[in-house]
Amino acid sequence: MKRVLIYGDSNTWGHIPAKGTRYSDEIRWPGVAAELLGSEYRLIEDSISGRTTIWEDPTCPMRCGSKNLGYSMLAHAPIDLFVLALGANDLKFTDADGVVRGVSRIIDMVRGADILFNSFSPIFRGNPEILVISPSHIADEIKYLRPGHSLQYASEESKLLFEKYERMASEKNVYLLNAEEYAKPSLEDCIHYSPEDHKRLGIAIAAKIKEILE
Repeated sequence: MKRVLIYGDSNTWGHIPAKGTRYSDEIRWPGVAAELLGSEYRLIEDSISGRTTIWEDPTCPMRCGSKNLGYSMLAHAPIDLFVLALGANDLKFTDADGVVRGVSRIIDMVRGADILFNSFSPIFRGNPEILVISPSHIADEIKYLRPGHSLQYASEESKLLFEKYERMASEKNVYLLNAEEYAKPSLEDCIHYSPEDHKRLGIAIAAKIKEILE
C-alpha cells in the first residue's frame, strides 16, 4: 500500500465557507482522491485551518507549519509521497515572494527530515517525492464582502503565486499542481471551497498522485 501524507490548511481540512465547521470525509478533496485511488493507497490527512508555512500567528497558536512538520512526518512514517498544500495563509504576514520562501523552506525540511528530526528509520520508503499544490486565488470580492479580514487585501498577491511556485518547483525538482485550475473559493467567504470544487480538485489530485507513484 502506497502511503501519502497530505500537509495542508483549511481548504484541505474541509472548512465549510462562512461556517467554520468541517465537510465530511467523502466531500473534502482528500476523501474524494482516496475513494478514486482505492485500497492500494492510504491518504493521511494532517491539515489545520489557518496553517502557514513558517509564519507564527500571534493571535492563533499551533499554526506554524515548520514547527509541526516533524511531529507529522515522524508519526506517519513511512511515506511514499508528501503533498504540501500551504501558502494562502502566509499572505496575512508577507507577499507572494515571502510565501515561496516559506514553501521552499518546508521542502528543504521534508527532504532532510531523517537527519533534521533524528528519525530512527527512514521516513520515506524511497527517494523523497513531493507534490506541491499552488493555492487558488483569494476572491477579489473579499475587499468589500469581508472588510477587516486578515486576508482582505491579499487577492492580488494570491494571483502571483502560481508563476512563482512554478519557478520554485522547477528549481527544487518537485511536482506541482495548480489548484486554481480546478477550484475557486465560494463568495460566501471568498476563501473556502464548495463541495463541487472539492470534487474537481480531488479528481485532479488523485490523477496526479497516481501519475507520480505509478
